[in-house]
Amino acid sequence: MTDNYANDAVLLPTISNEPRTNRSEIKDYFSTLLKLEPTSVISKRIIKIGCNIAQDVGTYSFPFKGGRKVAARYTFVYEHTDGKWLIEHHHSSAMPEKASAHKKVSHRASKTK
Repeated sequence: MTDNYANDAVLLPTISNEPRTNRSEIKDYFSTLLKLEPTSVISKRIIKIGCNIAQDVGTYSFPFKGGRKVAARYTFVYEHTDGKWLIEHHHSSAMPEKASAHKKVSHRASKTK
C-alpha cells in the first residue's frame, strides 16, 4: 500500500491522532488498520484533475470486522512524478456529527423562523 504514497507524503489518518510524514510511519498505520479487516464504501466523491496534480475529495465509510463502522470524509492529493501518480497528501477524519443529528438540527432551525 505504501507504494502508492510519495516519499515525502503526509497522511492524517482516520483512526489515529498522529500525523504520518514518511513511508515507515504510513506503513505502520496501515499495518495496524488492516488487522481490523476494513472495507471501504465511497458515498460521494469529487475529482479534479490539473496539470500533474489531481484531487479526490469526498465521504466514505469503513465497516470493520466485528461490526464497528466509521463514517469519514477524505482528501487525496496526487502528483504525477516520474511517470506515476502518487499520493502526496491524504487526510481522513471521522464525521463530526451523525447524519440524523444534522437533519434534526436543520429541521428545528426551519421551525424557529
